[in-house]
Amino acid sequence: MVDILKKVKNVAPDKLQFDLHNPRLALELADREGNAPTDIETIHYLDQEADLQEIITSILENGFIPVEPLIVIASEEGNGTYKVLEGNRRLAAIRLILKPHLREEVGININQEKITQDVLGSIKDIPV
Repeated sequence: MVDILKKVKNVAPDKLQFDLHNPRLALELADREGNAPTDIETIHYLDQEADLQEIITSILENGFIPVEPLIVIASEEGNGTYKVLEGNRRLAAIRLILKPHLREEVGININQEKITQDVLGSIKDIPV
């Protein structure tokens, strides 16, 4: 049985996983053997298809605005992580802000000066 959170709580971004079997992603990104894509492949795809720069810019200018929580389920590993069913674009944008090596691998430029302590504070914990 799937464990679904019944109320909103705040979770650190490193505890959130992309839903690599999400039909929106998996059908486009699965390899010929049906293997799920990597996080980098997922972020690259989302950048190409869903304009992550728009979300990144919004977060850098306004901080993360917790208007709508990400929809998650507890991951199957049972290790305190959650699979993001809705909100994968926001998670990708947050990861790109937090992890310079991901930006480099995906080819996204972010003005480092815009990543202020206020911005980092707003994405320390994400409502899910």
